[in-house]
Amino acid sequence: AGPGICRVRNAKPLPYFAWGSPLLALRTFPEFQRCMFIELARGNSASLRQRVAAFGNRAEVIPGDVNLELPRLLREEVPPHAPCFFLLDQQGTEVLWTTLEAVAGTVRRKRKPELLILFPLRMSLLRLLTTTGHLSESNRDQISTSFGTLDFMEIYEARVSGRLTPAEAQQQYLLLYEERIRGLGYRWVRSKPISAP
Repeated sequence: AGPGICRVRNAKPLPYFAWGSPLLALRTFPEFQRCMFIELARGNSASLRQRVAAFGNRAEVIPGDVNLELPRLLREEVPPHAPCFFLLDQQGTEVLWTTLEAVAGTVRRKRKPELLILFPLRMSLLRLLTTTGHLSESNRDQISTSFGTLDFMEIYEARVSGRLTPAEAQQQYLLLYEERIRGLGYRWVRSKPISAP
């Protein structure tokens, strides 16, 4: 969830701060009935707890790893008939594929939770999938935990060999992730690039 406020790099004039996802979610209308924010870093969770205190019991900060806490919260805290929306606002490869499987396969729910996943293609995945040297085993393993498969390696090898342009490879990675989400039982999957002004 982060600390609730984000510093925008290279903003003019500097420094420039903006509300993070938690504060935006709490200010939406119509309101979310309850917002739960999971944050691993102690400093961030403490800052966020202070920033959301004014929203009372509509906001709860849960310290911990999203991969452990999110499936647990869905099972134990969210009523099975209640609509549920998850914003997975990751900066890297924090959200594991096994977490998405657990969320999509939660028993007692008639409908799957809606997912909005910020897919860190340029922020993280492409940096790990270097084309200027050998792909390390640790990077390969880290990426496979995000995709839940090693199928991305076919795209990577096509990119390294020159059979795919950078733009084509990026599109193929995204299509693979979309197809994996559909495999979890989601009928409507679409993607939209986010570009900062």
